[in-house]
This record gives sequence, C-alpha cells and structure tokens, in this order.
Amino acid sequence: MNILIIADRPQLFNSLQKFLSQNNCSVFLCGKQRDILSLIKKKDIRIIIMDLTLKEIQDFALLKLIKSFDPLMDV
Repeated sequence: MNILIIADRPQLFNSLQKFLSQNNCSVFLCGKQRDILSLIKKKDIRIIIMDLTLKEIQDFALLKLIKSFDPLMDV
C-alpha cells in the first residue's frame, strides 16, 4: 500500500515512516503543495497522513483539493 505523508518538517515523521515501511507499505514524504497531486497520481497513493500545522500549505484547502481529486481517499 502506498502512503503519502504531507509535512513541512518530515523529521517529525521519521519513526512513523520507518514503522510503515517495515509493515509492507511504501511511504512517500512531500512538503510542497505543487508536488502533492502529481505524486498522488504517479504513485497510486491510497492513504494520506497530513500535518495540520503546515506553514506553506493551506491545510483545509488542500484537504478539499485532495477529496475533489479522489473522494474515496483516506486522509
């Protein structure tokens, strides 16, 4: 399963990334809004874990954008 972690401080998610990777998940990190949708499309992301305190990204606007792209996406 492909999982995307959206965070502007990915070091906070290193242990989560390691745990998920050890459990047969492919984990991708992204902190730039312009790259998120293309990454979702290219890597067939099924679950998104999102930091709601992002500085550069408007979190709820991004959530709406992701849901409009794929209403069944787990965020």
